[in-house]
Amino acid sequence: EDPRHVDALTQLGAVLLQAHEDVTAAEDMFQQALTVDPAHMTAKCNLAHLAHHHRANLARAHQLYREVLRTDPKNLVAISSMATVAAEIGDCPEEVEHLLLQAIEIAPDDADCLLNCAVLKWEYKNEREEAKTLLNRCLQVSPLNVGALCYKGLWGITERGDAT
Repeated sequence: EDPRHVDALTQLGAVLLQAHEDVTAAEDMFQQALTVDPAHMTAKCNLAHLAHHHRANLARAHQLYREVLRTDPKNLVAISSMATVAAEIGDCPEEVEHLLLQAIEIAPDDADCLLNCAVLKWEYKNEREEAKTLLNRCLQVSPLNVGALCYKGLWGITERGDAT
């Protein structure tokens, strides 16, 4: 099999999903790519993303990200996405925190990982000072990160007691 064929199927699936919002056709392309090469990490991550965000199938997304991490334990997309899915499923915060800290270790300047870990520390672990430190690191890396700016404002209101 020509490995470029797998990449073409994966890219076509991504285009169908993003540009045309054709979830069914995109899913078919990712499945075809995985039929040709069951270990293709990008196709598997894309299929997991689709399962999570477009099919609301958290169990399938969780399974696919776990498969990616068995093969490629430093895959940043899979690690941070797996943490998000695990949190939505309701897995223990320690497992989610472990995944996010692993992602930060791999990419210490990744704004999304820093923000996700900050939110976890604030909302699930009540570790407010650590959460603010991570949020500030996120804003140093990405000063216009809308999510981080929103949380900074929300947490400031919460701490002042102005929240309703």
